[in-house]
Amino acid sequence: MINLEGHTLREKAWIVAREITKNQKNPLLIKLAKVLKTPENVYAWVKSHIKYKKEAGDILYEPEELIKRGVGDCEDLCLLIGSLVKILGYPVKIRIVENGTRHIYPLVKIGGKWVVFDATPHTKIPYIDGVPKGYRVVIDGIVTDKGLSGLDSQFEKAMVTGAGVAVGSTIAKLALKSMGLSGLLSETVEVSQDYIPKAGDHLLFYFKPKWYIPDRLEEWILKKVVKRKVPNCKIIKAYFKTEKGIKYLVVEVVVGEENLGAVVATILAITGALLAGGLGAYFVLTKVEKIIEKPQTSVFMEVLPFALLAYGIAKILRG
Repeated sequence: MINLEGHTLREKAWIVAREITKNQKNPLLIKLAKVLKTPENVYAWVKSHIKYKKEAGDILYEPEELIKRGVGDCEDLCLLIGSLVKILGYPVKIRIVENGTRHIYPLVKIGGKWVVFDATPHTKIPYIDGVPKGYRVVIDGIVTDKGLSGLDSQFEKAMVTGAGVAVGSTIAKLALKSMGLSGLLSETVEVSQDYIPKAGDHLLFYFKPKWYIPDRLEEWILKKVVKRKVPNCKIIKAYFKTEKGIKYLVVEVVVGEENLGAVVATILAITGALLAGGLGAYFVLTKVEKIIEKPQTSVFMEVLPFALLAYGIAKILRG
């Protein structure tokens, strides 16, 4: 399961392409592809075994998980079909189109011609030159061992290659941290207090004291909170933060994956555990924020002006 929220369209296409390449060594898919033998059989099998459903959020399910679930959206189906067909040795292209809404689907090169292998209800719309009527192409790239080729901008293509993103984002993060600009690496979004936490969620709980707390007690409170054991969660840190003249107790938590499916606790239940041990009488939950890490390419683009400035200064100093 891969969270695609916050990624650009090109990054999403590249992630799907990367997963197709990665799945070329998946034993389960290799076995299934050998049984199906042809791209046409792959398409028919996926249509009959995986039900299309537009799902909330922006999650990409990997093929094995998708097969077990039996239901997925266009990104999931694109990944599964692309992986199986690629194992059979056929070139695969990823195409994203839009007409106010966006849609992704694979094309397979058979006999020198690109054929649409769209396993979603979009196929009820007439396709003209491989594009649903009324839509326009925004992304069109061939899956390669390095990601996608044929993107409409050489600079953007370089930005979304594995090496380019990895090196660029690493440099960006180091530079931003050294300049005290770590806040550019992520953003926070407030969520409702009845939000159900998901595996990997990075959450901030803001607790407002019911009355004044002496400074000498703050350190004791922080230690007490950090020592709390919360099921399926890890408390990263706790600190006091002043906003608009009000000092809040902020608790930073990362939700774990183990046995998450059996946990039905809401944020309110987690906060109850956080403030157990007598502290609940002193604090009330005010808001909850979710930290979302910005896509690597976005981070690199934000630090690019600083990199260009540093390069210019270095050139001047060198004469």
